[in-house]
Amino acid sequence: MKIIFLFLLLLSCGPLVEVKRGKCPSKEEILLSYSAKRTPKEFRVYGRVSFGPLKFPILLAKFDGIYTVKVPGKERVFVDGKVVCVRERCYLLPLPPENFIFGGVLLGRERVLCSGNRLVFKDTGKIYEREILFEGGRLSEYRVRNRRSGKTLKVFFGPKERGGYFRYIILESGGRRLKISVEGVDI
Repeated sequence: MKIIFLFLLLLSCGPLVEVKRGKCPSKEEILLSYSAKRTPKEFRVYGRVSFGPLKFPILLAKFDGIYTVKVPGKERVFVDGKVVCVRERCYLLPLPPENFIFGGVLLGRERVLCSGNRLVFKDTGKIYEREILFEGGRLSEYRVRNRRSGKTLKVFFGPKERGGYFRYIILESGGRRLKISVEGVDI
């Protein structure tokens, strides 16, 4: 009983501090807008890839479940679902490339945390740990970390266009940055 009295005495004598918190965006609204299910099944994306001093145009299309990638020169680029191959080196992405371009990054199994006006969706699997950050209801960053190797891929999102795609996305991993600027989309 003395402990309760002492606790109440401390609370009554302590200064009142008001913590201002931002309002978190609606979880349901974000899930609806950024669900992987909303990504178009068929599309054609025209853009430009920047990697250090290199810049080149790119066409990424998907019709009848088959990807077509066109780049200038003799570069060999191949996309099949989550696998992207450039010059015989293949990379496994956490999601198909169109999910990043159109913002379909939520799978529906993520835990949700709110901090100020920031909403964070987290998902921990056997191999990958994902975090998707929304600032004020806008998708800002996607992080995926390989739990075995410790390597992290970060994807940053530019402004979203009326056509439902992001004007640009930046992929960053191991100190390297790749920027994909989207100049037009046919759906």
